[in-house]
Amino acid sequence: MEYRTLSVDEAEQFWSLMNQLDYETKYMLYEPGERTKNLSEIESIIRDSVEGHDFLLVAETDNKLIGYISAQKGRMNRIAHSAYIIVGILTD
Repeated sequence: MEYRTLSVDEAEQFWSLMNQLDYETKYMLYEPGERTKNLSEIESIIRDSVEGHDFLLVAETDNKLIGYISAQKGRMNRIAHSAYIIVGILTD
């Protein structure tokens, strides 16, 4: 297993991972089928982590994304000291 950052051209793979997690667990924010495929939003999430604004690492095995951890900082001044943390790992 390898832990690494993502590049923007992997947005579709990352969306697929998050979408699959929506179906595998009741603990993610989105319910099954609720997540829309907005690749520009996913690319922005990846770009923000690459530029150091946020944090995103994925777990990969056999060239397949199997999990991730993300920390997205608050954008407004009053919550800039906080972060929204997400951890998702496929059942397998």
